[in-house]
Amino acid sequence: MDSDAQNSNHVALDRSSLQVSVLAAATIVCVIVCIWLAAPFFTAIVWSLALAVAAYPMHHWIAQRVTNPTWAAALTVAVIVLLIVVPILLIAQQVVVEFSAEARRFQAWLASTDLESHFSKSPYNSNIYLWLKEHMDFDKEASALQSNIGRNFPQWLSNTISTVAQLLITVFLLFYIFRDRGAVIQTFRYYVPLSKQESTMVMDRVGTMIYASVYGSLGVAVVQGTLGGLMFWILDLPAPLLWGAVMMLFGIVPIVGTSIVWLPASIALFLQGSTTKGTVLLVYGATAISLIDNLLYPYLVCNSVRLHTVPVFLSIAGGLIVFGLSGLIVGPAVLALTLALLEVLRKRTEDGRSAIEPVKSGL
Repeated sequence: MDSDAQNSNHVALDRSSLQVSVLAAATIVCVIVCIWLAAPFFTAIVWSLALAVAAYPMHHWIAQRVTNPTWAAALTVAVIVLLIVVPILLIAQQVVVEFSAEARRFQAWLASTDLESHFSKSPYNSNIYLWLKEHMDFDKEASALQSNIGRNFPQWLSNTISTVAQLLITVFLLFYIFRDRGAVIQTFRYYVPLSKQESTMVMDRVGTMIYASVYGSLGVAVVQGTLGGLMFWILDLPAPLLWGAVMMLFGIVPIVGTSIVWLPASIALFLQGSTTKGTVLLVYGATAISLIDNLLYPYLVCNSVRLHTVPVFLSIAGGLIVFGLSGLIVGPAVLALTLALLEVLRKRTEDGRSAIEPVKSGL
């Protein structure tokens, strides 16, 4: 009898273990499939979460006055679209117009200008031109550029349609994040193997980093690009809006910054003999544009977080390389999440305690 009972228990245990293994495998497969299904919308998900964190103070203010959650979320999203999306679309349209005009103007200038006599006015410029002429075929390069633009137009159109679709999905997701914020946070806490205090700390750290990325990095980049484009316009340089937008993009990346635009532009002005304009742009770029980061960043972020330059640079640069533009948010957020989880693990194992016991205080 004892032998039969033991065999029966072994069979039941093996069956239970098999069921658990099948359940775990099925769960893993389903999670992987869900991630695969959501992957095309990764950019929209990231930016909707980032905008939700950055615009939450405004939504909280609206929700206090509009008690219906649906209407409060809809009103917040409408304000965000009017303040952010519409201006970006208008600026992007004008940038495309300026880029096309400058490309046509440059091509016409190449066709109508005797480059050798143009650059021979200065011995230094003449030497540069002779070196370039020896190593480059200007006509061939111009024809190749025009050919590439025409050949890549369908791809550019496809990317534009994809960007518009991602933008619409971002707005769609943003509405539901605002409306169902409480349920989203509760679901996160339910499935994450952390105590309530630990999960709150992790969310606060990640949210603070996202807030800093949006209002700090993006905010400073917008101001730098605006200042740079304004100076290009004042100095009557070509395509001020286009180059302002380019400076805005490079202003996001630490260390590199906007100098990658205004420094070559000032050097080009010196080479062309425009000493005054070159000096003004050089001094303005080195002071007003470059130093605004040190003045404006602490004000925008309110000193909430500012990690060492090296890990921030690696997280932003690596995020941009791996995830594209959404890496601007994903990189620093992953860095903050990693540091927060390491802090939880450090607190759990403090004084030789087991890592299984959650932290209830001291975070």
